[in-house]
Amino acid sequence: MLKAPFSNRLFLGALAFFVLCVGGSLLYMQHVKKQSARELAETQERIKAITEKQTPTAEAPVEETLQHGRVHAAPREPVETLHDGSQSETSLTLEEKIRAHQQWVASAEGQKVINAAYKQAGLEPPPPNHYYVKDENGVFQLHSIFEPVVQIRLIDGFAPTPAQLERYLDLQESLSDAMRRDAYAEVDRIRSEIETLRYEARGKVPQAIGSWMTKAAKSKVDFAMREKTAQAYRDLGLGHMVKAGVSGLPEIKPTGPH
Repeated sequence: MLKAPFSNRLFLGALAFFVLCVGGSLLYMQHVKKQSARELAETQERIKAITEKQTPTAEAPVEETLQHGRVHAAPREPVETLHDGSQSETSLTLEEKIRAHQQWVASAEGQKVINAAYKQAGLEPPPPNHYYVKDENGVFQLHSIFEPVVQIRLIDGFAPTPAQLERYLDLQESLSDAMRRDAYAEVDRIRSEIETLRYEARGKVPQAIGSWMTKAAKSKVDFAMREKTAQAYRDLGLGHMVKAGVSGLPEIKPTGPH
């Protein structure tokens, strides 16, 4: 007799957890795309002082940035030498700038300036197929380009005790039943109880942030995020939420058409 409602709870909880994770990932990826373009323009002057110290002649500047937890040495060759003076820097597309960076990085001069920038930052140049990642403790670690980067940050969210979680699952089941019966007054009442419970059970919950540099790493990022998130819940004493398939992240509110 108890088997059917228990299974229904897990199904509803797992479905809500999946929707919230996917929604959060989509929002984050949109943010990454916008931020990447902005950072490319903003960081060009940061490394200028380093290159001026390395040589008295006018070398191409190199940008050393921390982008989504990574240290990048992104050198930029003067535009006039790449385009015979026919284009100004502001007229280049983002793709052209990135391609110019890649060409300059591969050159002997580029490698010399990049290595000097790493030394200036107190880091050894990374071996092939590796780059630096800043971990949760602020320490730079070598990381393979074939593995995703998943970092955990703590945010305010739903962190119920086992008893509160049991009550939450009961309310979710009652809500589904009331919606099937079109009992609108009951639906409003139950939703209000759920909101009150989520407020009373607020606390710190983990949020995973994933990134990658290669297709191989991208293929692994979803699994890595799920695994690291689940472990973070357990570390916080919220393992009962993992078992129930309930996410503690703030709910994504629906928006109207734009």
